[in-house]
Order: sequence, then C-alpha cells, then structure tokens
Amino acid sequence: MWLRAVAATALLGAVALTRLGSRRRALLRLDPRAPLLGAVSGAGLYAVGWALTRLGAAASEAAVLYRWRDGHSAATLAATVVVAAVGEELFWRGLVTDRLVRRMPVATGVLVGSALYALAHVTAGSWLLVLAAFGAGVVWSALVVATGGLGASIVSHALFDLAAMVLFPVVSS
Repeated sequence: MWLRAVAATALLGAVALTRLGSRRRALLRLDPRAPLLGAVSGAGLYAVGWALTRLGAAASEAAVLYRWRDGHSAATLAATVVVAAVGEELFWRGLVTDRLVRRMPVATGVLVGSALYALAHVTAGSWLLVLAAFGAGVVWSALVVATGGLGASIVSHALFDLAAMVLFPVVSS
C-alpha cells in the first residue's frame, strides 16, 4: 500500500509540473537560501513532532502510525519519502496553495491550502497524521510565500520526512 501511495503522489507532482504554467520558472528557480531555510524548518518541525509524540494519546497514535514502515528497508523508505515529499510540494504548495494565495488573502490561502492538504491525509486513518499535515503544511506554505519558490519547502519536507520516518523515528516499531 505504501508504494502505491508514493506512486500516486509522484503522479500528482508530475501533473502539477504540467499545470504550473507561467509560474513554473519562479517556483522552480534555485534560491541560495533554500537549503538553509529548509534544513532549519525541517529540524524545527522534527523537534515539534518529537515533543508531541511524548504526550499521552499522541504517543500511542504515533506507534500505530509508524507501523506502515514494517517490512520496508531503510533504503526503500528513504527513496520513497523523498519522492513523496517532492511530489507533495509540487502539487500542494506549487499548484494548489500558490493558486489560492493568488485569489484570496495570503494567510487565508495558506490556511485553506494546508487544510486541504491535511484532509488528503484523512484516509490514512490517523488524527495525528492529519494534525501533523496541517501544521507542516502551514510551515511549508509559508516558506513558499516567503521565498517565492519551492526549494526551501522541498528541502524542509524531505529532511523532515527522512528524519522522522527513517533516520530518527520518533517511535520504534
């Protein structure tokens, strides 16, 4: 199931690339601040996630949520979380949120885009994942708005996912 979900996310990213139109160049430009902003925000999101999973109901929910990793090698997990992060950023921040912030007040567009991103995670059956998707979606959307491109959000998303799901899981399965 995990690999199908990642394939679907990669497809969404590919669709987004074809739909970015005149915004493609700006969103995909290389910003020299992107690696640093992405690393700092990814580490910050990881720290918040780590702290939250130490609290009562969130700890037990995280343990259930992390079972998706069972049966997958670290290399498979690492490769797929990076593909998923890039695909999600292209689609959710590059296409959906970018269009929203161009049609409504920026803060509203960021919140609506993040809520839609969180709702897309409901099918996973974890309230913790939905909450995390919303919070991270706000951060990643804010990075795109602040920098005008996807570089920082892609780096942040990929580093957060790699840290939280592969390198330093917040729970052991």
